[in-house]
Amino acid sequence: MSSTTNNEIVSDAFSVSPPTTTAHDQHKRGVHDFYGGLHNERLYQGIPMLCVHGLHELVADKLDQQLGGARGKVLDIGCGQGALALRLAQRGHDVHAVDEVDACRCKESIQFHRGRAEEVSVDQEYDAILFIEVAEHLSDPWSVMEASWRGLKPGGILCFSTPNVDSLFSRAWFLMTGRHWYFEEQNLRQDGHQTPIHDFQVRFHLERLGFQLLERAAPADRRVAMGATFRSLLALARRYASVKKQPELAGPVSLYIARKPL
Repeated sequence: MSSTTNNEIVSDAFSVSPPTTTAHDQHKRGVHDFYGGLHNERLYQGIPMLCVHGLHELVADKLDQQLGGARGKVLDIGCGQGALALRLAQRGHDVHAVDEVDACRCKESIQFHRGRAEEVSVDQEYDAILFIEVAEHLSDPWSVMEASWRGLKPGGILCFSTPNVDSLFSRAWFLMTGRHWYFEEQNLRQDGHQTPIHDFQVRFHLERLGFQLLERAAPADRRVAMGATFRSLLALARRYASVKKQPELAGPVSLYIARKPL
C-alpha cells in the first residue's frame, strides 16, 4: 500500500523522492537498453540478467541458506530490470525493490518504487536487504549500507556485492594499465562504474556499523588471461600477495553475507 505526499512516494516499506528526468537518467536508461540487448542469451523468465555469470543464482541460494528456508520480506536496492527480484519472488519471498530508472519488468510480482539508492529512507524492518552490483555506481555507497542497517530487523541479512578489485586478475591488470578491471574509462561512461571498493573497506564499514560478516563468496571466474606479458604480471601479483600474506580473493565479483545481530 502506498500514497503520495509532496511528490514523495511513501509506502509501508520506505520512502523515496522520485528523481526528475535528467541527462543522467537518460544515460542510465541507455545502459539498461544496451545490456538488455547484449545479454539476451542470459535471461531469467525473459528478463536480462545484468551481472556476471552465476551471481544471481549465488545470491538467491545464499539468502535461502541464511534464512533457513523461511520466506522473508526482502528489499532489493538497485533492482535494475528485476531479474533477481523476480527470482526471489518466485521462491516465495515478499520482494520490494527500488531503482532510479523505471525499467523493472516484473511489477506484477513485486512492489516496485522509483528512486535513487542514496535517497532510500527505510523505516520498516526487513528480513533481508540486497545491495547487489550497485555500490560501484555510487559516490557514497556507505550511506546506503547505513540505511540497510536501519532497515534490517535484528537477525536480518545483508547481501552486498561489488566488482572484486582485489583479485589477482585485477591486480595484474592494474600493473599493466594503471586501472582496476571493470574501472576503465568505458566502464565509467557506459556502465557508470565510478567507485572501486576494496575488501578491507567493506569489512571496515560492516564492523563499524555492527554487522557480523558471515561469509565472502564469489561466482566462478570465467575470464581468460591472454598474452605472455599479462601472465607474467599475474604471477608477480600472486607472488606479492604471498609475500604480504594476503589471501587470494578469487572471482570477478565479491559477495558479502552479513547479519545484524539479535
